[in-house]
Amino acid sequence: MRAAVLRAASLVVVALASCHKSPAPVAVSTADVDALWALAPPDAIVGVVASPRAVAMAEHGVQDLRAYLAAVPELALYDKLLGAKLAELTGRPTLALADLGLAPAHGAALFVAKNGASLAIVPVGDRDKFLALVHGTRGAGSDADALPHGVCKPLGELYACASSPELLAKAGVSPAAGAGSDAATPLRARLDVVGARGDIEAIVLALPIQPSAPIDLAGVIQLERGAVTLRMAASGVADTTIASLGTPAAVRADGDRTAGFAVVNLAKLTAQLPPLSVLEGLTLADLAHSLADPVTLAIGAGPFDLDAQIPLVDPAPMAQVVAHCRDFPTFQIFATTVDATGCHVPMPPLGLTFDMAVEGTALHVTSRPRPAAPAQVALTPLGTELAAGTWQLAFWGRGTIFAPVVTAPPTPVPVLPDQAQLIVRGLGLVSEVGAGVRAEGSTVSVVVGLRTLWANPDDVVAKLTAVTPADVVSGRVTAIAQPVAAGAADSPFARDYAAGYGGLTVPVEIVGILASVAIPAVQQYVARSRQPADAPPTP
Repeated sequence: MRAAVLRAASLVVVALASCHKSPAPVAVSTADVDALWALAPPDAIVGVVASPRAVAMAEHGVQDLRAYLAAVPELALYDKLLGAKLAELTGRPTLALADLGLAPAHGAALFVAKNGASLAIVPVGDRDKFLALVHGTRGAGSDADALPHGVCKPLGELYACASSPELLAKAGVSPAAGAGSDAATPLRARLDVVGARGDIEAIVLALPIQPSAPIDLAGVIQLERGAVTLRMAASGVADTTIASLGTPAAVRADGDRTAGFAVVNLAKLTAQLPPLSVLEGLTLADLAHSLADPVTLAIGAGPFDLDAQIPLVDPAPMAQVVAHCRDFPTFQIFATTVDATGCHVPMPPLGLTFDMAVEGTALHVTSRPRPAAPAQVALTPLGTELAAGTWQLAFWGRGTIFAPVVTAPPTPVPVLPDQAQLIVRGLGLVSEVGAGVRAEGSTVSVVVGLRTLWANPDDVVAKLTAVTPADVVSGRVTAIAQPVAAGAADSPFARDYAAGYGGLTVPVEIVGILASVAIPAVQQYVARSRQPADAPPTP
């Protein structure tokens, strides 16, 4: 089976999975980030602020990533490449803030003004070590430090760098004086549209990315152990773009019996498809024009249980597709059958059959056998948020590919190609993925969340990251993972294991599309790094 799941993550997911490990959840200090926002120049159009916690977590994340890469045979080469790149940039193959003269105590920030001038708040812990790294010269007395492309100086307890002495002189007073103030600075106030605060916050004004008028972007990143959530809002979006998203709709979810869901409006997005022939007397445009909104998908917790529904304006084109599904090359790979009840596609390695049938004014895609009863696993906070809202686009899934797939005994598998091993490794680290897009007026709001194995206790992480791709593909992983879940009943992994693997179906397909682009790019980079300097480039 698990070949159906192999179109998924990549080394990019590996990096995301480990870069947010931290101790137990800690409340974000808005006083820290507000103090940094207070230093924004009056004409700033870009601002990025990171709390001290975010800086510390970034350091831990790099260290965790390096440890993971070094411990996995098929990833060790990437660890060496990363070490070589760090040595090129910093003179050391490892990265620790202290080695760079930095410390997380006061956070970091970057502001860019309309004229391109920039002001940065750098988390310097050892001024001399930092200046040596950036080839700077320390100023005498109260004079500013000179950098190749700017100037720096202490600013109260902080250390500020600017593109010009004039901007540095206007940088203001120590933000400690304004810490805790409820009064938001003009730039910081643009975050209010997001409706949340984060460990990392960013604002970009007047982005010229649409022909009608520029848009403003505001976003926050919220970090927890092994998890990251991005919340973003785009203001001033054109009416045509808003209209193309369709009408917000609710997902189909059954509370704690749900492992995954999706809702998407396709009718307007597919309306311009060309009249290419699909079947005799049927074109792609005919099929697109028969669709209605919203398309919904629901996956039950526990044993795989899928129910997808596509509303139809005109059932006839889709009924023709179902009746002739065996004519499509994709379905010819399987022992597909057609009868009066619809099209049936068996998947023996999964022990499942997928049925497609037009019933009334909707296409239904379901799996069988249906479980006697779904498992009951409490929804995560992200799942609860997405299930409670209405969205133009939303998907969510939780679970683990380490959960049981088939009841057949483990079977030997051939040696997996490098790309397949990377994909299995990456997907094995993913425990939850979700996203939602909603338009209100001229504002589009987005929430995206990712949770990984690193959300679990260290002993659980150690046991599960030792699982090999061959263990997963052969089915041996169930015998490894079940005792881990049983021995850590209160862990996130135990709940993900109970939810099964089905909830990751939708995220896997989306990540698979990204991986199909990202993995070849990474492999080309590796191939180039192995070539002599005078060798012709790898195509």
